[in-house]
Amino acid sequence: MRKYYCYALKKVTHDSILHTRTAVLGISQEQMAAKLHMSVRSYAYLESGASCCSALTLVLYLLYYCPDVSAFLLELRAEFEKVDEAA
Repeated sequence: MRKYYCYALKKVTHDSILHTRTAVLGISQEQMAAKLHMSVRSYAYLESGASCCSALTLVLYLLYYCPDVSAFLLELRAEFEKVDEAA
């Protein structure tokens, strides 16, 4: 069950971070990686959906760069509820 919550978190985080970087901030992957204090390779994996972010990266993103934290959390909750319903 835990892995499905991880997939949901990965999906929401990927969608939000990619949108923020391209549409809101208009910066490169390298610049976003620097803002989140992570390597460019790790950021690329995060943005592609190949990996999930650490708790620290998620907190940095939500506190400093996420344009709408409430919307992010509502979307995450909806994805988690889908996991619950499938169980």
